[in-house]
Amino acid sequence: MDPTLLVDLGVQELDYQRVASVAQRMEGDWWAVVKGSRRGSPSNEAVPFQIMRSADAGRSWREEPELTAVLSRGIIDDHHNLDLFVWYTPDIGIIAGYMGARVLRTVDAGRTWHSVPLSEDLWVYDLERAGERTWLCGSSGGIHRSDDAGAHWRALKGTPFNDFDRCRSMSFLDTERGWALGSSGTLWETRDGGEHWQQLTAPEPPLVDSALRPPEPDRLLQVVRLTPEVGWLAGEASRFQTTDGGKTWHARPLTSEEQDSGLGLAVTPSGQQVITLGTVRGAPASWVPALNEDAVAMGENAVVTLGGSQLRTHVSGRLAWAGPLRSAGTGVATPLDGIAQKSSAEWLGWSGEHVVATFDAGRSWVKVGRFPQTPIQRLVFLKTGTALARTATGTLLRSRDVHFGREWVIATEAMDTYDFEMNAGPSAGEARVSSPFECLRSTAPATVDVRFIEQGCEHYVENTLRLELTRDGASLSGRLEESRLTVESVRVDHWKADALKLSRTEGERILRELEEAATHEEAPTGCGSTNSREVVLEWACPSSPVKEGRLVFKADKCGGHESLTRWPGGYARALHLFQIAARTVKNASPRSTTPLP
Repeated sequence: MDPTLLVDLGVQELDYQRVASVAQRMEGDWWAVVKGSRRGSPSNEAVPFQIMRSADAGRSWREEPELTAVLSRGIIDDHHNLDLFVWYTPDIGIIAGYMGARVLRTVDAGRTWHSVPLSEDLWVYDLERAGERTWLCGSSGGIHRSDDAGAHWRALKGTPFNDFDRCRSMSFLDTERGWALGSSGTLWETRDGGEHWQQLTAPEPPLVDSALRPPEPDRLLQVVRLTPEVGWLAGEASRFQTTDGGKTWHARPLTSEEQDSGLGLAVTPSGQQVITLGTVRGAPASWVPALNEDAVAMGENAVVTLGGSQLRTHVSGRLAWAGPLRSAGTGVATPLDGIAQKSSAEWLGWSGEHVVATFDAGRSWVKVGRFPQTPIQRLVFLKTGTALARTATGTLLRSRDVHFGREWVIATEAMDTYDFEMNAGPSAGEARVSSPFECLRSTAPATVDVRFIEQGCEHYVENTLRLELTRDGASLSGRLEESRLTVESVRVDHWKADALKLSRTEGERILRELEEAATHEEAPTGCGSTNSREVVLEWACPSSPVKEGRLVFKADKCGGHESLTRWPGGYARALHLFQIAARTVKNASPRSTTPLP
């Protein structure tokens, strides 16, 4: 351990779930609107949103209960979203998002808020400013404009958008000249502040491959205009630049250097602030704007990007710090007992019972939790993001990826011990941990029972496989049920095997497949579905010192019938075990089919 690695244990994570929006009221005075409570704190359950404030440009934050109470009187329920926050002056500001036909406005530095009506309900996707003139647009297809810092709003009758081609993004050079991008990829220009619009020729996005559907054109999501001639468009996987006012476009992928750049700020010749990749030099045609980043300019040299519960703060084109909103510290430096790296930027460290985290490779640390037992001897991360920590007495503790050290429980599952040892190695003087299935391979007789279950909102199907091993042979039994959609109806296929005799070699092959699938290290699959698969493995080895065992594996099913992952390298034990068990039963028995009415 680096003896110079010291942390302030007084710096603690604040209680909230997500940062909705941020804005700088005046130099150094940053405001954040946050949603929810991570720990279900009674003080935060009554309000859907809170106001947090920083007096040191985002390095530390504090809760503002009085300002929160005032803002909450203007919010109906927690289904709303407060995505956009703008201060015009230290006294005047507005908040927009998803809250019906209105925006919220303050004229006394946030001490009170009132609703300013819009002419229609909409979810505001984008808000653009030029001086006191402001435009907002979103889900309705309408564009609304205010000429008095948000005090009054007027729907512009000349909007080119509608319910089928909604306004996705806007970019204005000044109070009159601007571009707007539609959700269908249309591009429009105004020269009179949005009263009238003329369509421009947008580039044709490339086809984007998907593991779940045929290739389709990339969706254009953002427009940025730097000068009357220079502008950019960006999709999920493509970028385009024009240098002739939108007459022609050319693809402009990012270089590796640009991809690794921090975020900076530049001012266009007409005075508009633009967030860029790195610091800019030369004419605007050489600038590279930061597109598709949920980024906000905070003053003249800082940029903040929002990502769930975390902020990433860039100063003068470089990442300065990252992580959740946190309190001020005590100024007391404490050495760490150890650290473990989840990624190049995300680490956990500990000092005694205290767990601290960094999200910026050690630039800043924040206390996130406590260990229920100490001292901690070793901490490792699995590919799934789960953290496992072993105490000096051998107790194993687990923190799921979603908690990242905030919550710890004593690990009781056999696979936790196996996974820890495979990643950390055994303790000094101990032999490497063996497979949980060791007794099945080394003794006879032995029996393995597999229950493999598929369940969803409206169905639950439990299938079985039983493998019995003797000294001289093996036998297999099982049943399987699968539904399939045909042109005429839904049909259910059935397979049933009853005490099928196998050779010992064939029985060991099936056992080996199950063991390899159950002990292969898991990695995120990207699967998310209302359908899930669960596999329960139970085994008995009467003549072994370890006479029985039981493991349970669960995972969300991927989209396709046989899809096991959406992400390269992904692996879920439950999905692979289910596939092996189903294939084994199918290979051992004939199929029968029953049509459903």
